Amino acid sequence: MKKFKIIVPCYNEAKSLKLFYEELKEHITYSGYESEIIFVNDGSKDNTLNIIKELAQEDSRIRYISFSRNFGKEAAMYAGLKAAENSNCAVIIDGDLQHDPKIIKLMMEEYEKGFKLIYTRKQKRTESIFKKFILAIFYFIFRRVTKMKMEKGINDFQFLDQTVIKAYLEMTDNVRFLKGISTYVGFTRKCLDISINKRIAGKGSWNYFKLFRYAFNGINQFSQFLLFFPKLAIFLTVIGFFVNGFLFFQEIITRGEFIILLQINIFAFLLFIILYFLFYLIYSLRKETIKRPLFLIEESSVNVEN
Repeated sequence: MKKFKIIVPCYNEAKSLKLFYEELKEHITYSGYESEIIFVNDGSKDNTLNIIKELAQEDSRIRYISFSRNFGKEAAMYAGLKAAENSNCAVIIDGDLQHDPKIIKLMMEEYEKGFKLIYTRKQKRTESIFKKFILAIFYFIFRRVTKMKMEKGINDFQFLDQTVIKAYLEMTDNVRFLKGISTYVGFTRKCLDISINKRIAGKGSWNYFKLFRYAFNGINQFSQFLLFFPKLAIFLTVIGFFVNGFLFFQEIITRGEFIILLQINIFAFLLFIILYFLFYLIYSLRKETIKRPLFLIEESSVNVEN
C-alpha cells in the first residue's frame, strides 16, 4: 500500500476549515493508496487548532503540527514535507478552498502516468492592473537575474513524488521560496491550468509589503541580485570621470573644482569596488553555508551519493 500525504498549511482558517475538510475527504481516496491529512497550524490566533483537533477525533487519517507562533506559509509547507518525507507522494493544498480539492484527482492521474511533479498555474488573473504590473516586473527581474524560466501564475498547489519531496527538503535555505524551488529542482513535470476560487470565509493575510518582501527573498535566494547595485555604482562613477573631464576641458568648471570632483570620484570608485567584493564574499559564504546539492537525481542504475 502506497502512502499519500495531503499537506494543508493553515493560518486563521477557523471559519473555512470544516467546509474545506468536508470537500477534501471526497477526493483523497484512491485504490492502492493509504491517505493521511497533515494540517500545519501556523500560529493561528483564532480557533483553527481546536477545530483541527475536533476533526482528528472524527477521522483517524488526520494528523497535525502546530507552531508556537506564526512562522509563515513557507515554514508550514516545509514542516508538512518533513512529516511526509517517507511517503510515496504528497500534495500541498491551501485550507481556504481557493484550491479546488477536485484537482487532486487530475494530479493523481498525471502521477500515475509517470510525472514526478505536477504543479498548477492560475488560468485567469483577476488582480488589479497595478498588481498585474508589479507581478510582470517581478517575473521579468526573476528570470533575468536567476536565469530560471519560472512560469507566470504558478502557485503552491503541487503534487510531489517521493524523489521531489526529498529534493525540496535538501534545499535547506532558511529563507524559502517554494515557487523558485520547484523551478530549480527540475524533474519530469506537468502543469495544470486551474481557476483560483474566492475565499469562502475570512481575509487573506497578504499585503503589498509582504508580497514585496516575499518577491525580494525569492529573487535573492536564487541569484546574486544585490551585486547589481555596486556594479551600477561603479559604472556611474566611471561615467562621472569622463563627465568631469569634459566639463573641465570645456572650461565649464575650474581646475580647483575639477580636482575636488576627481577626488570624490576616486574615493567613490574605490568604495564601490570594496562594496562589490564584500557582497561577493557574503554570497560566497552563503553558498557554502546552505550547501545546496550539486545535482539532483531523478533515476539512476548505479548508486551515486551527492
